Amino acid sequence: MRGLVNRSGSDRVQRILFACTIVMAMLVASMVSVGVIGETADARGPEYNGLQTQSGGPAYFGPAPNPFPYCDSPTYFDPFPANVDPIGRMDIGDTASVTTDGVTMNLEITDAGDALGQYPGFFPQGTDGQSSDQAKGIELGAGDTAVISLSEPLFYSQWIFTDVDQENEGFTVTPAWTDAGESAAFGGDMNFEFAGITENAIRFDDTNDESEDSESINGRVQVDFLGAVTGITMQRTSPSQGQSGFAAGGGCEAAGASKIVVDGPTWNGTAFDVTYALRMRNNLPSTATIQSVIDDAKSRAGNWFLTSAPEGMSLGALQLTDSLADDGFSVIGVTSLTTNGGLVLNQDFDGLGNIELISSGAIAAEQSEVITLRVQYTPDFTQPMWNDCATDDDPQDQGEFSYSLQNQAVFSARVSNVDVTDLTDNGISAAPNDTNGEGGV
Repeated sequence: MRGLVNRSGSDRVQRILFACTIVMAMLVASMVSVGVIGETADARGPEYNGLQTQSGGPAYFGPAPNPFPYCDSPTYFDPFPANVDPIGRMDIGDTASVTTDGVTMNLEITDAGDALGQYPGFFPQGTDGQSSDQAKGIELGAGDTAVISLSEPLFYSQWIFTDVDQENEGFTVTPAWTDAGESAAFGGDMNFEFAGITENAIRFDDTNDESEDSESINGRVQVDFLGAVTGITMQRTSPSQGQSGFAAGGGCEAAGASKIVVDGPTWNGTAFDVTYALRMRNNLPSTATIQSVIDDAKSRAGNWFLTSAPEGMSLGALQLTDSLADDGFSVIGVTSLTTNGGLVLNQDFDGLGNIELISSGAIAAEQSEVITLRVQYTPDFTQPMWNDCATDDDPQDQGEFSYSLQNQAVFSARVSNVDVTDLTDNGISAAPNDTNGEGGV
């Protein structure tokens, strides 16, 4: 060992090794029992079971004409705070926003059909509106326009419109595509028409003029954009009577990553051997999964429309970077780098000067790739951080002996003209919203 030449130094090294080896071995005992079990991207998620819109309450995603998400880890936005505590009329340029699961949905009023009228806005407020208005979300009158912009693109997004229960109370909804995809619309009852729809605009309207409660699924319409969007524009039909609203939205993140110790640390006499599993996941649905969601939604919805059959999307331009540098070790060496799938790995990866693990490859919809990385760590006992491993004469006292080696990899990819990134969480699951109970390093 570097810098250790006399007997007293040798005794100290042996004491440190004994103590720290025990701790690391005990720590990994629980990890290695987990192993690298199969974790697939089952993109089809369960039926929405979150909060439902109530009379006199804010507008939630439920009840939804299509309650089935296209991924197993969707983000459903909470109600706008301006809906929870209604702010009343909004003028052109006024905004509202809500952040859920780290994604922000911003709303801006861009046009008002009647500059002197009560709408658009969140009601009731003061003497304007009734208690039932709160369940509509943002209320829009004839010719009113609002723009939703997202802090990051969402894939396979779903948007709920409310209280569309009178003729000409409908909307034209235009997606801000990152790359044009397909569109679907589902009515909460049978009394809707979808006329003049294209992949760039969904138009819907009520046909029977029968009043419905604001929180009822009757009178609700859901628009699903089967690709990636950075937001939507909603314009109320004009001329028309009455008011209808926008409640909430949701969507999917494209990719996730995780990293876990699956073997070691094992002391080999001069160094610690550690094996990691790095998992990258395409969280987007396959063509078959998308179709199954649409088929189930069609069987539940009162009426529906689909522009064209959608297709699944692969993740390309893959990058996985992992810096292994740590001052506690004199030598850090990669002893093996393998994969279970079709990726081409960078065999020059050393985790120090060259930290890119992937040379080329793609990950198909709903699929995961696993890279197995074996590393050998040679401790540098001249470094002060190892002193903590020799602060007590009883090496069995696990409260006294530990050295924490922390590490996190960065996964990035490109899909539908969107660059997506995820930091690995400590564990097996690579689902974007799954922290494995810990998250981080």
